[in-house]
Amino acid sequence: VIYTSENMDKSNNIYLMDADGSNSEFIVNGTQPRFSPDGKKILFTSTKDKKYKYSDRDLTLYPDLYVFDFNNNADRIVMFHKNKMDFLIFSGLFWTTSGIYIGDERNIYLMDENDKNLKSILNLDKTFYIKRFVLSENENFIIYNYTTQGNSLYPKISVIDTKNSNKVVVEIDGYLLQNGKFENAFIYSQDGSVKLFNIQKKESSVIFSKNIDDTLIVGDATFLDKENILFKAQENAVAKGMGIRDTRSRTYIGIYNLNNKSIWYPISNLKQKEHLTLYNK
Repeated sequence: VIYTSENMDKSNNIYLMDADGSNSEFIVNGTQPRFSPDGKKILFTSTKDKKYKYSDRDLTLYPDLYVFDFNNNADRIVMFHKNKMDFLIFSGLFWTTSGIYIGDERNIYLMDENDKNLKSILNLDKTFYIKRFVLSENENFIIYNYTTQGNSLYPKISVIDTKNSNKVVVEIDGYLLQNGKFENAFIYSQDGSVKLFNIQKKESSVIFSKNIDDTLIVGDATFLDKENILFKAQENAVAKGMGIRDTRSRTYIGIYNLNNKSIWYPISNLKQKEHLTLYNK
């Protein structure tokens, strides 16, 4: 499992560890890591090489896109922010045999490892704001979580068929928790419950009612395999009688088995300032 951890100065480090939480190893300064198809490289975003100049706008806010090569433990910039567009955020990153999928608030693109052959996959108008997008294993579907102007409190999840002129096949209310590629189903939250939506059957099933016993709030989730879900959850500060931003709130990393409905926590009781972001290899 590869993950990021936020430092006190708000910078992020990328680490690699075994699925049981052991053998954690620092890789590089950055966030949003994604493995290459062969597992020998990772794609990530970072502002680590940015220099602030008073005469310019603060470009340290705009991340660059990097590739880290495990063969020589070195990284290089793939896409510098001035090349084509200013990415203040990356709504998603995926590296497949077809190329690298990248997205910002309104667009999703496909390009190769050397920042060539940029192709537009999805372009929305200025009233949309994409919070996150994910890609299916066969690359036939893209799911994006979005809000519109004037409706920022009511996010929607849209599933489009990329092989059929981006036809919308599913649209539901909720927050997309899925943080990695999927096959036929994706993980999301709706009305305080964590759910699984099957695209082919167009059916929804509940994984956790009211998150996890109303004590932990799930923020990210990804499939380890067909039977297990890896998730990140934050302690519900309000339910614990603490303030919403109380630093005593803890982060938990859990594995949920879909068959026997058991939960195992390889990492638990982390301080809020050490919160993790999940990315499964």
